[in-house]
Amino acid sequence: MKKFFVGIIFILLAGAVVLGVNHFEQPDSNEDAKESNLDKDFSNAFEMTKVLAEKGNTTSQFELGVMYDGGEGVAQDFKEAAKWYRKAGEKGHVSSQYNLGVMYQDGEGVARDCKEAAKWYQKAAEQGHAVAQNNLGVLYYEGEGIARDHKKAFKWFRKAAEQGNIASQFQLAYMYDEGEGVAQDFKEALKWYHKAAEQGYALSQLALGTMYEQGRGVPKDKNKAAKWYRKAIEQRSVQN
Repeated sequence: MKKFFVGIIFILLAGAVVLGVNHFEQPDSNEDAKESNLDKDFSNAFEMTKVLAEKGNTTSQFELGVMYDGGEGVAQDFKEAAKWYRKAGEKGHVSSQYNLGVMYQDGEGVARDCKEAAKWYQKAAEQGHAVAQNNLGVLYYEGEGIARDHKKAFKWFRKAAEQGNIASQFQLAYMYDEGEGVAQDFKEALKWYHKAAEQGYALSQLALGTMYEQGRGVPKDKNKAAKWYRKAIEQRSVQN
């Protein structure tokens, strides 16, 4: 599951200013020297971030979690990452809430617990985090950690889909197509399959091909069916 990481370059730049050191000088021709300078950059950033995080700065707590999570400036430590994401998440930091949800869902730094994952995704989802909304929808759809509820899954998929989340656009289309959590509506299914397909989502392209081939929500059209099947095959080839 993909986490949300931001701000490391900002921290490095800030560290260079605060410490009065130019860590972004002309690159050295020696590769080992360049790697050493980068290590120092991350190490300095880590120390500065830790001081601010321990003083209660929410953004720094998130950034410290990111650094532990990615092993940047410090040895990778998922338990410490989860600890700092939790501190920031409890104060409403949306990306920390989402990342903590991922860690619970994947069992990184914490025992795998989809109920806790749902809890943290919900917090982030309610603040408008599209990927958290999608992931919460998946948990409701599958009944992982929470009772299966296709109506709630549909609700969260729709919120994410309206923000442009491709996976949710496909899932929303599928639910309209099958009548899961919502009344079956082939026209709505076609609409959302199109949104995801036009962004290169292979599963939506395949679904569109099937709809045009079978005439579900549209007149049968073998040419359009072939077009979307071809795009799906091309997309899968690129991905592989």
